Amino acid sequence: MREVQLYINNQLVDLFDDEKIEITSSIQNIQDISKVYTDFSQSFTVPASDNNNSIFDFFYNNDVANSTFIAKERADARIEINHTPFRKGKVQLEGSEIKNNQADSYKITFYGDVVTLKDLFGDNKLADLDYTDIAFAYSGSNVNDRIQNTADLDVRFPLISSDKVWTYGDSGANDISLPAHPISYTELFPAVKDKAIIDLIKDKYAVNFTSQFFSSSYFQKSFTYWKNKAEDLTIVSAPLPLIFNDTTSGSNLINNEIVLNYIPIASGTFFPYQNIIVTITSTTPNVSYYLDVYLNGTLLNTIEGTNSGVHTVATIYNTPNLSNEIYTFDLRSIGGASTIVGEVKSTFSYWTTNVGSASTQTTVTYSTSFTNITTTTNFDFNNTAPDIKIADWFSGILKQFNLTCYPQEADKYYIVEPLEEWYNFGGEVDITPYTDIESIKVDRPKLYKSISFEYEKSKAFLNEEFEGRTGRGYGNLSLTLPYDGSDFKVKLPFENMNFTKFTGTNLQVSYALDNAVGGKSYIPKPVKLFMDEAKTVSFRFNDGSSTFEVTSYMPFGQDQVYNTENYSQNFGFDMSTLKDIPINNSLYRTWYESYIQNLFNDKFRQVTVKCRLPLPMLTLLTLDDSIILRDKLYRIDSMKTDLTSGEVNLVLLSDFTDTKGAITNAPINKVSSSDNTIILPVKILKSPTPSSEFGGGATAVLEATEETQFVTVSTGGVTRTLPITLTENTDVTILTGRNVSGSDRVQGIPISYKDAAGTTFNTSNILIVQEG
Repeated sequence: MREVQLYINNQLVDLFDDEKIEITSSIQNIQDISKVYTDFSQSFTVPASDNNNSIFDFFYNNDVANSTFIAKERADARIEINHTPFRKGKVQLEGSEIKNNQADSYKITFYGDVVTLKDLFGDNKLADLDYTDIAFAYSGSNVNDRIQNTADLDVRFPLISSDKVWTYGDSGANDISLPAHPISYTELFPAVKDKAIIDLIKDKYAVNFTSQFFSSSYFQKSFTYWKNKAEDLTIVSAPLPLIFNDTTSGSNLINNEIVLNYIPIASGTFFPYQNIIVTITSTTPNVSYYLDVYLNGTLLNTIEGTNSGVHTVATIYNTPNLSNEIYTFDLRSIGGASTIVGEVKSTFSYWTTNVGSASTQTTVTYSTSFTNITTTTNFDFNNTAPDIKIADWFSGILKQFNLTCYPQEADKYYIVEPLEEWYNFGGEVDITPYTDIESIKVDRPKLYKSISFEYEKSKAFLNEEFEGRTGRGYGNLSLTLPYDGSDFKVKLPFENMNFTKFTGTNLQVSYALDNAVGGKSYIPKPVKLFMDEAKTVSFRFNDGSSTFEVTSYMPFGQDQVYNTENYSQNFGFDMSTLKDIPINNSLYRTWYESYIQNLFNDKFRQVTVKCRLPLPMLTLLTLDDSIILRDKLYRIDSMKTDLTSGEVNLVLLSDFTDTKGAITNAPINKVSSSDNTIILPVKILKSPTPSSEFGGGATAVLEATEETQFVTVSTGGVTRTLPITLTENTDVTILTGRNVSGSDRVQGIPISYKDAAGTTFNTSNILIVQEG
């Protein structure tokens, strides 16, 4: 007998004995592989018992004040079967039903944790993150360093002009090879590493992402261009909070906040209002400042001033609906660091009508000084951030690399991995003995008649010239197919800016300009960039103090080198503007092709089955598991579980992808004869033992081979001697050393996956071929 337990806010909910509760689970659907799915239930009802009325705060009676349950918000929930954990997520109260003037039931829907991740981000934008961890002083010398430095930096300055079209070697007015016409550091906008943005998101929302992809050297070279204004950058400091506190009894100037509430006044009074005034004096001559005014945490307006000023921030009329209007302030300086002093004042005024005489004004004033708030020249990431919601940016990253995001058991912990890798490291579950053999349905799936992968349309003149020549957006890919399905489109919320290289040089640049002649700077959608390896160049640069020659730089554009091979952030098979060769490892080929080729395999089938799985198998079954049915291998497309009856409906997809293995983007081609560094994430396969958790007790053993070893293997920065036993997902670094033999050489490193008992249940192999 199976019993279902539902907990909302850690309180056990009463359930109807005969209520059917179904949970549908899906990661990515064959009809739209760009969308990430999660668990959700059909709406079901629970009784309006005394216990449930208390949990839902008597929702059916709006005269009862909500204290713990807010109906318009989703509440924390978890589902157990026979007190064995099954799913965690959120519950949405849809409504209640009253019969015969008595509360009868509540209607609710359960949602998995990935849905709640989007809820957690809400409407916040990149500008709402805290950039303290990547702060740096904005100066010409620092900009120059972040053009050239080969170290692992979170902020770079790509050579993208928003001011003019640079030339090279033509002796013209914009020839950056000449000392007279250098690139000025104020012309350049920065780019922020995507991994750094992920880390800032983790900090703000207290979430954790289990992801070897996010920590991979491949993703470390992916950046977002930081531009939300058309003109060149000026030095605006990072915001500092206005610090004040008035200890006077009754004052509302407390702990850096001004809290305004309705103040009851006697009859016969009129024109009651409250004023907020901030007086600012900059002790640094000729340095202007911004005073950012926030109402309840949202930017209300920005006041600009120079030297000294008295600023009326707000005039609020005293109406009964005035409640907890909280004002806070930030200060920023323009053109350099500044020390600022001043005063914050709050007044409340009203007039009283007197019989036979003039009205009397009553004013209550509280004020307090603030001193020595010293701004910095740190770059202001908040006010220069691209205009995009965090949820949309994060979703765009998932689409760009075909990532899946799925919750783990712990609260606010998520797995984020490329879809193929996520599938690759699940377990294998044989459901044949538990399947209703009379209900197997085999279908020909409706495949797409067209597939397209697109970036946002760019106004940059290099992109428009490319589209005019080719009829497609730069980096986009379209496929027309002879099938009867629907159109499928993956569209990223990012621009893909085209670059150009000066003839005879390694110097690659681009332009955020709408025209090559007389063009104007424009504000792009968030632009995605890859960073390539350091190149030798020669151009002139001015850091605000002097002009000098730059002889090396870190190129930005569509290309990067990962594990000795070229990769592109274009979806199509395009020529590299930097290397003048086609880059075969596009986003489509790297992250989407395997999945789509499997769908179009002639033997591909969609199979629907009913089964009744044992409870231990059901509670441990995850969507990355491969399903074995009558000796054939399938992936789970969706799974619908009737929690009350134990019946499971599975939609399965034939799996003709490569055998499971540990290697992510190991070099396909020969590596060069010189020294090579290859970093490979090795993951622990899920043990087929039904009682094991994810990776529970399983290990991966990198074996030694009898042939001559020409590689050095290390983990965690420590050189290791084979064999190596790994008990958790780990990046393995392989150094090849220089090959001076004149002949190609091959090195294999077999991997054995062992369960908790030490029995090998799968094998793989790292294969390195080095040219002579």
